[in-house]
Amino acid sequence: MMALRYDGTNLEVWLDDFKVISKPASINPLNSADFLVGSVYNASLTSNCAIAEMALYNTALSNADMLVAYNAMHYNNFALPMADAKFIVTEGDSISTNTFGLLTYQMKYALATPMLGINYAVVASTLQNMIIRQPTLDAMLPSNLKGRKHILLSFIGTNDLGLSNGSVLPGWINSYAAYCDARRALGWKVVVCTLLPSNRYAGFNVDRATVNNALRGWVGVHCDALVDSAADATMGPDSACTNTTYYIDGIHPTEAGHNILMPIWKQVIDGKPGVIHKTPENCRR
Repeated sequence: MMALRYDGTNLEVWLDDFKVISKPASINPLNSADFLVGSVYNASLTSNCAIAEMALYNTALSNADMLVAYNAMHYNNFALPMADAKFIVTEGDSISTNTFGLLTYQMKYALATPMLGINYAVVASTLQNMIIRQPTLDAMLPSNLKGRKHILLSFIGTNDLGLSNGSVLPGWINSYAAYCDARRALGWKVVVCTLLPSNRYAGFNVDRATVNNALRGWVGVHCDALVDSAADATMGPDSACTNTTYYIDGIHPTEAGHNILMPIWKQVIDGKPGVIHKTPENCRR
């Protein structure tokens, strides 16, 4: 279930029985644009999803009401148990955002495989920025996971090394481990990514090797799975960042680079138990 709720102060987006976004908003129904479902205001973009049911309320539902609506929709429409569902959150820096107007690895995955998820990555982020965002992130977790998999994909570290010329090591690795440990303790399935090459400073690739070697030993200890993009023969070597076919500026992957990263990421995410989506064939008629 996807739902929007506006209470006169905040506009919220809900997926199933948990809130993923809440932002201040001012909406006046007397002078706002038409309310459309499945399209933007000028019909230039439309959704290709199948809508099983739709409901419109003239008042903001309480959290309890949202849960009642979700349970009713789930029971009426889907034969799959709730434990089969996945929700994916991406955290990190500009490598995971469309800074250059590109479709990044996880965006390409979303187009290839319908999924529930949200991108929380922010340009120029460091681990400390992720720590600041963690209360908002953790608030997404339902009080009862009911066996569902909430996956946190963390792709961070390039700015931490680059802004400090590596002086954050070795303490940064321990801080990152503690961040992942805390998320796992709350119920997140944490997937970490090895760092890609960069020309940020002379010793960057020596330092990223230190980080990557540590991350490769984390599975089952500080994380649940590892996306080892650095092991790819095209994207991972130290000199790869100088190849303008795959790197825009010595740091950020090009469209061709993201085309290589996507299946590496997909293989790991698809390997976690559960299904990403429920197709119309799963609906009760």
